[in-house]
Amino acid sequence: MQGHVVVQTAKGDKVKFTDSIAFKISVTSGLALAATVALLTTVGALNVRHQAVAAFEQSSSARIKQADESLDGLFREVEQNLTYLVNTVQLQSADNTIVDYMTHSDTMTPESNGPVERSIYALLKAFGDTHPNMRYLDIGTKWGGYVQWPIESFNGAHYDPRVRPWYQLAMTAPDRVVRPAPYLNAAASGGAIISFARVVKNPQGEVIGALEGDITLDGFAKLTNGIRFGATGYLIVEDNNGKILVDPRDKSHEFKDMKE
Repeated sequence: MQGHVVVQTAKGDKVKFTDSIAFKISVTSGLALAATVALLTTVGALNVRHQAVAAFEQSSSARIKQADESLDGLFREVEQNLTYLVNTVQLQSADNTIVDYMTHSDTMTPESNGPVERSIYALLKAFGDTHPNMRYLDIGTKWGGYVQWPIESFNGAHYDPRVRPWYQLAMTAPDRVVRPAPYLNAAASGGAIISFARVVKNPQGEVIGALEGDITLDGFAKLTNGIRFGATGYLIVEDNNGKILVDPRDKSHEFKDMKE
């Protein structure tokens, strides 16, 4: 027995369809086709999204790698510079004539002290003046003497370089550059200071002190400021302890815990 299907239009007209197997197959096939098209559309959209995410991740990884390599390159350059300086005649000639500040806190006077100290200061100044990232260059001797570029006044009553973390850390690895923990620049400009130190030896190979070189990350911060991830993402640099070293959008965040 053959039946039929009646569909009423909006105008009230009735259209009769034969309720045949062929019609049912056609309807079923049509519905399946529609579902398939919808599925393909969804899959296509997901593929496009996944491709966009993959492209974003690849681009972001490339930018992060570039920044990482730039920072590593900066650190290697400082290490090479300190290795060069500790092998100069001036630093290897450091002796007990270098003025110490262990009993007084006057302004440093390396330019008017003895000839050994003057030659060391002239070297440090010439080097520091030609390296924009360098914030401090200083040598502490085993006798307690101290020469620093740039010249400053001491905040405390006395200064003994031999008890400073950078000096003591250098003594634990006399044949390589060490890197003490970063610290916050007390100057008005603020920002993180990265320290490096290396033992100084005389021509006979005897340890006579340690050289410290401190750099700012101002130049690197300018580089990271140009790195963007999408509309709002940007790069923040932190140390191994989770302290923020560079936040190009807000310097007040620097040296705060990344979790805050």
